[in-house]
Amino acid sequence: MIRLKIVGVGLFLAGVAVSRTLSAQQLVHLWAFDEPVGFTQSFADSSGNGHTGTGAGDIVAGRFGNAVQFLPASNGQTGGIGDGADWVDPTPENSVLPTGATDSWSISMWTSFVDPPGSLEYVAGFGIDDDESNGNQHKARAVTAFPNYHFWGASVDLDAGFGYPADGTWHMSTVTYDGTTTQLSMYYDGVRVANTTFGGTGPFADAPAEVHAGNPSNWNEEFDGKIDEFSVWSGVLAPEQIGGLYLHNDVQQPELLQASALVDRATGQITLSNLSPNNVTNLVGYEITSKAGALAPGSWTTITGNLDGGQGSNPIDSGPWSVTSSTDVKLAEADQAAPAGTFDSGQSINLGAVWTKSKYEDVVVKLFTNDGVTPGTVDVLVSYAGDSYSRSDLNGDGAIDLNDWLIFSTNGFTDLGGLSTVGAALHGDLDGDGDNDRQDFRLFRGDYIAANGVAAFNALGAAVPEPSTAVGLVLLGLALVGRRWKR
Repeated sequence: MIRLKIVGVGLFLAGVAVSRTLSAQQLVHLWAFDEPVGFTQSFADSSGNGHTGTGAGDIVAGRFGNAVQFLPASNGQTGGIGDGADWVDPTPENSVLPTGATDSWSISMWTSFVDPPGSLEYVAGFGIDDDESNGNQHKARAVTAFPNYHFWGASVDLDAGFGYPADGTWHMSTVTYDGTTTQLSMYYDGVRVANTTFGGTGPFADAPAEVHAGNPSNWNEEFDGKIDEFSVWSGVLAPEQIGGLYLHNDVQQPELLQASALVDRATGQITLSNLSPNNVTNLVGYEITSKAGALAPGSWTTITGNLDGGQGSNPIDSGPWSVTSSTDVKLAEADQAAPAGTFDSGQSINLGAVWTKSKYEDVVVKLFTNDGVTPGTVDVLVSYAGDSYSRSDLNGDGAIDLNDWLIFSTNGFTDLGGLSTVGAALHGDLDGDGDNDRQDFRLFRGDYIAANGVAAFNALGAAVPEPSTAVGLVLLGLALVGRRWKR
């Protein structure tokens, strides 16, 4: 059974220290399906929150302890209750479920299919469980079979791109949503396989306080498979906690099951690490991308010339590599000849200070493999260490001060459309519209005052010698603003 105590942890994995601040997570629902083997119509909640489910199923051997194989309503034992388990909170205003539109949450479950699941079979989740009409849009947080492994949020969808295997083997499906960053991520057998960030306040609506597993949906009448350890968490489980669930059914035994990249905000250095238990074999390339243009090719430490051709203390490849892209939006390298490379378990690679320090944190890293038959893509988990940058910290030194004002004012009333998103931002485009104008000035003023006070901001005018025309216009605005502040 899943351990209930969740803590923030400093992790030591595969001989490499990884520190991570984890947001608080609380297990708020758990159907472990550990009732005695045989037919049952009641499913206990092992989280301690009393979410006793009703339905009809056979308790059978599971992945951890026992599991359930739900029975259809047509089965004579069920009394017409139907397949699946349900619980509806009688006092939803007091629910511990993370049903708010901007709440963070995680759901996880083990499934085993002998026959391929039918399209749009509902597997497990919370919120609504039937359809997207009649005001139900955006009120589900659920795993479905599409027949692909699929997240369904009642008009909010994310697909893993592969179907559930009908191999009679247990597989773990996990979905997390961060209500602050609006990132939705899907994991399969402990490895992230899909993710997206919505932006704004996110796509969800407040959901009803209900939990469901194996239910008939508006599109499919029966669930044909087994389910074990269906859990709902308030908060986002970290990748290493999900790995702990997969290997040990315990989030307190963390295991990172895939390659990761750590971006050091203080230096801009990106370190690629394989802290998983397995080597990444048949490696033929990788790419780092940033839509905002946050990459610095001139600071890139490549595999080419350093870790290819048998070079270095732990070479990636015995053959040659070459750079295939070197821009502020994409850095990429590829193997140029057989054999393919290997990224060893426990190995870390310093790729250099290739992240430009700014408020934009959109780095994506992917590894590419090819066994000679099938090309593959390995998702890399990207995290950031250190304090985030303010939009008005234009020189990336961790403070908003005179130096930032000099950069901002020098570029005052300037069209910055020819620069990347990051480049424009570091020249004073604080609102992201491609220029440095009066609206950006208002934003800078607010940030500067919040950091240093009104008097310090009013003193900036005297600190700038011989302003240019553009700067003079900004300073004129500054003087007027100063008068307003004194009223």
